[in-house]
Amino acid sequence: MAVSLVKCSRCGKVFDPVAEHCLHDRSTNAYTCADCLGQAMPPPSRSVFTAPAASAASPKKPRSRTGSALRIIFGILFILAAFNSINDGDNVWFTCLVIGAALLIWQFWPQIRQLLRKKQTEVRVQREAEARAVREANRQKICSHCGAVGAGTVCEYCGMPFDE
Repeated sequence: MAVSLVKCSRCGKVFDPVAEHCLHDRSTNAYTCADCLGQAMPPPSRSVFTAPAASAASPKKPRSRTGSALRIIFGILFILAAFNSINDGDNVWFTCLVIGAALLIWQFWPQIRQLLRKKQTEVRVQREAEARAVREANRQKICSHCGAVGAGTVCEYCGMPFDE
């Protein structure tokens, strides 16, 4: 038996009117789902604690200038302290270097990620162009001068370039 799906006129949810209790208005041929009617309990697959939709749709909060400046300053200071204490004989320099690098990477990670994505996109586009050029070079072409079939840009029998 085929299932006929309809769309709720209030919320836009798509549902099966046979399986779910719904309201059908014959004059407008519109359906209203049970959730909109308030007559159905939520199915057990739904979570009781749903995430608020407003938090998912809200944009990211911009970074504060003070926090950005402090991360840069302390990162540079930790790296300078690491280079200053290399000859002391203990391993404090390594810890300072790691902390300073972590602070600077934390600050500049959005820009680094954007550069990495841009590079990946450029590499992908270049690979697609190379693959397209190889496919075009290997495509069989018919010479308009002698009628031979070949691949490449020049006919191997008469030496004339293929017409595109």
